[in-house]
Amino acid sequence: MFLTYLLEGKIQDDEELKQWLSHLGREIKGDFCIVAAKPYGGSSKKLLLPFIQRDIERIDTELHPVVYGDAIYFLIMDHKTSEDCRKKVSSVMKRLSLMELRFGISGRFSDIAKIKIYRDQAYFALHICLKRTDAIITYYSECALQQVFKTVSENLPSQSYIHPALSALEAYDHEHGSNYLATLSAYILSMCNIKETVNELHIHRNTLPYRLRVIEQIADIDLSQREIQVHLLVSLYMKQYIRQNRAS
Repeated sequence: MFLTYLLEGKIQDDEELKQWLSHLGREIKGDFCIVAAKPYGGSSKKLLLPFIQRDIERIDTELHPVVYGDAIYFLIMDHKTSEDCRKKVSSVMKRLSLMELRFGISGRFSDIAKIKIYRDQAYFALHICLKRTDAIITYYSECALQQVFKTVSENLPSQSYIHPALSALEAYDHEHGSNYLATLSAYILSMCNIKETVNELHIHRNTLPYRLRVIEQIADIDLSQREIQVHLLVSLYMKQYIRQNRAS
């Protein structure tokens, strides 16, 4: 019941949390992470969650799974490092390996009162895991940027976060048959690494500075400015995220 109330946000403040902990009769040790679990294969599987919950309780009496919404959550605690956390998660996954579940793992946290934040992290990681065909577990740390991109793309017009240089170069390339946008993309995505860029584009090292000067003129930007580099990097990742989600 304690975990259910925590996950549902019914424990509102530190005082109420202390009262609950004093009645539990056991210590809740940090650090923590939240695991969200769900069977692979469609919304109809939601009907199975109470049965899966009972199976998890039978397999591992320490997990105390909670059904919330359309997923099952449980708390993993008492780990001091990321490696320790992954070992504990891996141990749990092995015990539940026959249940054909997919898992999303939140970031590590020490303040149990902030559990809702990490519940949502675990659920987002689970959402990403269910879209993949090559993974049973997805950690939020692997997909945190995707959540940022999702939030931005759903709440802002693209003109507010995509650098105008990209559309300027796209229009120029279309009109002149050039490939300056590809050059800029390779350069920025390599973190402005000249060697990596020329290797990817298969061009001479002396060709790249010339292309970058032309790009600066076409797009009216200064590529030596760190803020512009970061904005372009974010813009390229955002465009990639939008393309992938339209395709899916």
